[in-house]
Amino acid sequence: MKPAKPTDVRIREDRIAAKPRDFRRLLDIGDVHLGADDSVSALEYYERALVLARDSGADPGVALDIELRIIEALRRRGHQLKALELAESVVARQDARRDPISHARAVGRLGMVQSALHRYDAAKENCAAAYQVLRNSGANEDVAVLELTLGVVAHFTGRMADARVHYESALSTFRRVDDSDGIARALNNLGTLLINTPRWREAKEYLARAVSVAEEGGNYARIASLCLNLGILCYKTGEWELGSKYLGRALAISKDTAPFRVIKCHVALGRMKLRRREFVAAEAHFHQALDAARERGQTREEALSLEFLGEHALREGDYERARSYLEQGKRIAVEVAPANDVVGEIESRLAELEMVTGHPDRARVVADNAVRITTGINDSVEVGRSLRIRGEAELALGLRVEARASLDESVRILDGTPDVIERELARVARAKLWACSSGSGDEAGHSRRPLMSLEQSVQRFLDLELPEFAVECLEEIAQMTVAESSPDEALVAVDRALDLVERHRLGKRKSELLRLRSDLEERCAESSLSRSVELQVLRDMSAFGVQSEADSVETFLRLATERSRADRVLLAVRSRREGIRIVASTGFDGALPSKAVLVALLDGLDGGNRVLVVGDPRRDPRFSLSGEFGETVGSAVAVPLPISGRETGLLYADRVEGAAQGRFRVGDLRLLSFFAGMIAVVMGTHASGRKQSDESTNEPAQDDALVKFLTCNADMRNSLKLLRRLDGSGAGVLVTGETGTGKGLLSRLIHDASQRRHAAFVPINCAALPESLLESELFGHEQGAFTGAVRSKRGLFEEAEGGTLFLDEVDKAPIGVQAKLLHVLDKHEIRPVGSTQWKPVDVRVVCATNADLAAAIQAGRFLEDLYYRLNDFQVHIPPLRERREDIPLLVRHFVDEFRRTLGRPNVTLSREVVRFLTECEWRGNVRELEKVIKRMIVLAEDGDELGIDSLPREIRVGQRDLSVVPDGQTLRAAIERLEAQMIGSTLEGAGGNKSEVARRLQISYPSLLSKIRKYRLEPRRR
Repeated sequence: MKPAKPTDVRIREDRIAAKPRDFRRLLDIGDVHLGADDSVSALEYYERALVLARDSGADPGVALDIELRIIEALRRRGHQLKALELAESVVARQDARRDPISHARAVGRLGMVQSALHRYDAAKENCAAAYQVLRNSGANEDVAVLELTLGVVAHFTGRMADARVHYESALSTFRRVDDSDGIARALNNLGTLLINTPRWREAKEYLARAVSVAEEGGNYARIASLCLNLGILCYKTGEWELGSKYLGRALAISKDTAPFRVIKCHVALGRMKLRRREFVAAEAHFHQALDAARERGQTREEALSLEFLGEHALREGDYERARSYLEQGKRIAVEVAPANDVVGEIESRLAELEMVTGHPDRARVVADNAVRITTGINDSVEVGRSLRIRGEAELALGLRVEARASLDESVRILDGTPDVIERELARVARAKLWACSSGSGDEAGHSRRPLMSLEQSVQRFLDLELPEFAVECLEEIAQMTVAESSPDEALVAVDRALDLVERHRLGKRKSELLRLRSDLEERCAESSLSRSVELQVLRDMSAFGVQSEADSVETFLRLATERSRADRVLLAVRSRREGIRIVASTGFDGALPSKAVLVALLDGLDGGNRVLVVGDPRRDPRFSLSGEFGETVGSAVAVPLPISGRETGLLYADRVEGAAQGRFRVGDLRLLSFFAGMIAVVMGTHASGRKQSDESTNEPAQDDALVKFLTCNADMRNSLKLLRRLDGSGAGVLVTGETGTGKGLLSRLIHDASQRRHAAFVPINCAALPESLLESELFGHEQGAFTGAVRSKRGLFEEAEGGTLFLDEVDKAPIGVQAKLLHVLDKHEIRPVGSTQWKPVDVRVVCATNADLAAAIQAGRFLEDLYYRLNDFQVHIPPLRERREDIPLLVRHFVDEFRRTLGRPNVTLSREVVRFLTECEWRGNVRELEKVIKRMIVLAEDGDELGIDSLPREIRVGQRDLSVVPDGQTLRAAIERLEAQMIGSTLEGAGGNKSEVARRLQISYPSLLSKIRKYRLEPRRR
């Protein structure tokens, strides 16, 4: 609500104030404006009401009430000094002996104003005195506000435990008087208190609850305050877009409702920009905050603005200006309180300044003081940051034992906070310490640990979209590997850093990295090639003794992967009779290259006379045959394998895009050629034996996965028998049946029983996504194809390459998607959304539906051509009520499973209950039966024999659709039936934990126990 214009206010006042005693109406209207945070209009009404109250000879207590409202309106407008002057005047006019309650109210309001001016000692004294008088007076709202103010004073003077006690007491009182704005304020303060502690997730819950309360009450000023705190928490967790959204909303609302909060919004936005290295925007926000803070006399915010201007100058390398800002801010912050949060933060940044200017001895002293202050106020993030700087200073001074203690403690503390950047900086500092200590003392044997830690930090910084931090880590990796006489590995790190510098235009670092790369290339050129890696490999192999062909190939493949530092390696063989097949692979996790890629590589090997090196697969036409698979490959090698007259093969190795090792080098090619030769010898020796083995069997060596579909129904057993004959055909399968019959399970087992079982099984529910998203999920999309497509994405057809794609509820797919599915099934190619290129795919499609597709075709909802294309082979799963012979089998299976998983090994079911279950209708089929059995065992005691009375109430009385009310049933009875079902299912989902059930259903624990007894849902006792 915008403030009313002064002329409008006067017109309304003239109409309202016709009589002197109408001051109460003015007072009520002022309250409405203040509740809407329109303090300007509220102040005008209050001042007019005060004049009329005095003119009419109203009771002095009425005048006091109005003056206290005026003080609050001035305070909310940010006119703290005027509010202080009026509050002191009101206190001076009160007689504490004659009217202690009125005097206490005035003193309490004075304390609130003093708190807003950061005069914490005086505020604490006055609020505490007022609280002692008012706490038994019945003035609950005044008491709650005093508790809140005492919490603020404790919070900003470092007494966190006291602050929480005050905030929780205030929250309880506000709830008792049903003050929604007070509830939101108390929840906000509790959240703010916990933001930088290990309980930051709890802080987020408090703030989210507070937003909900404030939005219900329509208090936009309070929403601004809450969005500010949520925005701060989000940027600490690296959620940049969400943080920007909350902070932007806070700033927009604050400009209209609470100008004093605009300063805090600018500080928060500046801090987020500074973290993202957007220095110009950050500096602009900090200067706006500083100017506004000085204009309004808000000293704490002035100190904060100077603090972060100092940090900004520190990041920019302007150390003189950084020191000036930080020391100014420290002087102002100390005047507010000698050991508050701002003082601790500034000390931490001054310590960092001493470190970068080459004074680790001074940095250690200042950082130690920062640790002391921030520990006192329980600011975990700043404690961890200060410990990290102290540890870096101690390491620079050669105090490794002390440095290790500081850095280990820093990482431990920051792991419990939301601040992802400070957490990673602490880990980077600890990795440097490990590198210095590697090979000595208790660090011996961990020489790779610092490199592994830094690699993890590189990835985390890239995930946070902070490439400059990642470049710094890569430089550290280069320096470490150079120190370990591994210039080749260091060169890889420098190349990765240069790639990031180019992509993100980090020009300041380029020249330094180029110089480092030049030095490393010279070292690589001087490296000795005298050590024979091949000889060492042969020595390693001598320990394996005589092995079978398969074991030998597996051994060679493993050694090839380790020695060449490849990410993925496979062996493929092509014969005239069978075509190309993959014999063995490692590192692919199911995502194997397509046969088209392997054929193209084999053709390119030119009869085995050369080695193929693919430096940029994304521009290589052979890799385009495998869709986006080529985009994941950073470097690839293919080495020919001449096995026999009828068989040829290749050894393929690659490194994924962004791998630490970079591209393959000459030494790697030599090693891979050596391994290819050894594998060719082994396979050539066993070629005849393998041929005989292939010709002697028509069945693959595999377990029959379809036996996992439990059934003794004749129709289903015949269907499973026919499915086994489809093993090598790759034919599509359409699975039909009601919901819960097991269509998804059978589809997965069809895949597991097929020759495609080693590749991916990718399911998708066609009913879960709208047409645009479903098309993108299935076929992928190109960057910029539609709003929100910030990067290219592989579709599920490509994810399922060589495997099976399961389309559940295929009847729900929109007609447009159905047409594209038909094209894929006919042509075996896809075109991503936004692309003009077709990509070949090799995928088996299995579909499921519970609908009548013939009726859907008649209604125009399903393409007839697609139906016949999908329906290579159809399997219908009858509902459970039509195959009751399966129910005892399934009951035994589920009982055995849940007895094991739920720790009830001695629970049994009586014959009566099994007979009863066999006779039920089971509209939810197997899924419903499973949930009933699980619930029974969850609620049972170990050793129980479960009878009819252990069944859920809704099963005992007959399964009815809750949406249909039986004739003659009252509303109360229907509600009780639904209530019993909800409590029973929630008990099952919570594993019988009643406290958890009460929390989920949002009812009190005693009420839950009463309802469990009422509906006989409690577990049976022995």
